[in-house]
Amino acid sequence: MNRQRTTRRWFHGSAIALLLLSAGAASGGEGFGIMRKRANLARIHPPQVNISGSSISVKASGQGNKYSMAADRLQSLLESELLGSDPSLRLESKGAAVAIDVSILQSDYSEKWEEKTGMRNVQTGNDEKGRPVFQARQMTIRFKVVKHLFSVSFKVRDTKRGANLAADTIRKNFQADYEDGNGAPDAMSIEESDIAAVVEDLTRRLTPTREIIGVLVPRGSLDQTVPFAEAGMWSKYLEMLEKAPKIANPVHDSYRQYAMGIAYEALGYGADDLDTALKYLEQASVLYNAAAEANPKETYFILNSKSQPSLFGRARTAAAVVLPGMVNKPIENKEVSSTLLAPLARVQSALVQYQKMKELRESGGGGLQARLGGSSGGGSAGVSGAKDLGGGAAAVSADTLTNEGVVDMLRAGLPESVILTSINSAKKTAFDVTPKGLIQLAEAKASTALLERVQAVAAKKSTSSAAPKKKKSS
Repeated sequence: MNRQRTTRRWFHGSAIALLLLSAGAASGGEGFGIMRKRANLARIHPPQVNISGSSISVKASGQGNKYSMAADRLQSLLESELLGSDPSLRLESKGAAVAIDVSILQSDYSEKWEEKTGMRNVQTGNDEKGRPVFQARQMTIRFKVVKHLFSVSFKVRDTKRGANLAADTIRKNFQADYEDGNGAPDAMSIEESDIAAVVEDLTRRLTPTREIIGVLVPRGSLDQTVPFAEAGMWSKYLEMLEKAPKIANPVHDSYRQYAMGIAYEALGYGADDLDTALKYLEQASVLYNAAAEANPKETYFILNSKSQPSLFGRARTAAAVVLPGMVNKPIENKEVSSTLLAPLARVQSALVQYQKMKELRESGGGGLQARLGGSSGGGSAGVSGAKDLGGGAAAVSADTLTNEGVVDMLRAGLPESVILTSINSAKKTAFDVTPKGLIQLAEAKASTALLERVQAVAAKKSTSSAAPKKKKSS
């Protein structure tokens, strides 16, 4: 009887699970499903100081002879890491276009013993079978306290123009307690670890780094498109999504819009030139915003996520990645783990980065930006071009609310609720939601909610103006 009851319970639970799964595949069950699918986006973080393609010299020194050996190790490791991360760099001892000078300011190791009161398990005897018996007792325990203070200053100079490109101080402070001194590191091993950490920090500042972003892929009626996202075939994925029929229910259709946003974001990161990358990222921003507005209850549209941690630590992988405009120039596949912004905020942050890179290129700035080129408006094969977004240089009337009006309200200290009301009640708007316009609002301290509202109004206006007007019947 008990076995029959157990079997019935198992069958009943399995039937409910099957019903839930089948419901998820039905037209009314759009979403991410119970068995969630993930795809990876490969995003390149541009360096803080762009020296790509330059001849470089690296010189590390110490305060007097005290740190000379550590300086030699730092210089050798930094040269190796910079050249490994960006193969376009060339090491030259004389006449280099960019000089990188690092000075070790401090490398001080200290250790001392301290006594603390704690609990320890002490054997008090054996039981009747001869097994040891332990009892927790309070006692005085000796700890070895190890400290290491390590700091360096660095300067990056453009030797041709005599200009400083960057300067800063990096500090690494280590402190740990070791019970009875067990496992305590010596001064040399800590110093080596701190040197490696400083070199990694400098390499990230001066060369591109790669980040793998794990994203959930919508399922339901879009199940047949999932394998293309998992394989990173973003052109084909977008093509299938664009052919998929629009779902009448806006909440259900929000997952299709979100999926298209993923495709455009991935294509933006993989574009061969900045103009194409910006167009793709702009379109991803519009689609993410539309999905979040249509389905505000879907937390994945608005919550932060985490990037995938590296499986290799500091080791390099065999795979190569490509920066926009640097085709066939592999860089080090350094995967970093960090908390990522929500999809819309993440792509807006990328827009700001790429726009700044473009502005530096157009102003004749040296380094990486000057080498990121390509015809404007280009696109990847098999992918429809990014849609034009409203705003910009067109003349507007005095009663039209623009980015400048929003900026004026922000600088005047008006509450965000008042600014949102002004946007919603404005009879005419002409918002610039290109990367330049978004940067203008972000620099005026516009919140994410405010940026999203400006984009939504601009997208709605763009859609309505593009719709064909019906002819009046005679």
